[in-house]
Amino acid sequence: MPDTSRAGQLPGLAGPPGGPVERRATGRAATAAVMLVLTPLHGLALLVALLAMESWDASGRGVPFRACTADSVSCTGPNLPMIAGGILVVLSCVAVAVHAGMRTGRLPPRWRHRGFLACIAAPAAALGDTVAALLLW
Repeated sequence: MPDTSRAGQLPGLAGPPGGPVERRATGRAATAAVMLVLTPLHGLALLVALLAMESWDASGRGVPFRACTADSVSCTGPNLPMIAGGILVVLSCVAVAVHAGMRTGRLPPRWRHRGFLACIAAPAAALGDTVAALLLW
């Protein structure tokens, strides 16, 4: 008699519905969705970190974010606490998205799953930030 335990499934997919393949796909989709939902938060944090890396003329005679020149009276350098805060917010968004993907996909707590979901979160964040920047520009 033929084996009918896999009847109705796509060829190449192992296991019953809701098995490891479907759970991994659900976890990936949840990670990308959470990163896209968090786009305003990590986009703003990235913008704050990028603006804090510049030095500007603090004398009040120039625009706030122009580089200091030799004739400037007072210059300020990069704001390291703001840079660290922006990076921490972006990493926290990635951690929240990875956690949501792990929970939604019911994946076992292994570093390879977390690493793979973090690799899914980075392009989703870049895509969300790029689309948001293009829409606001």
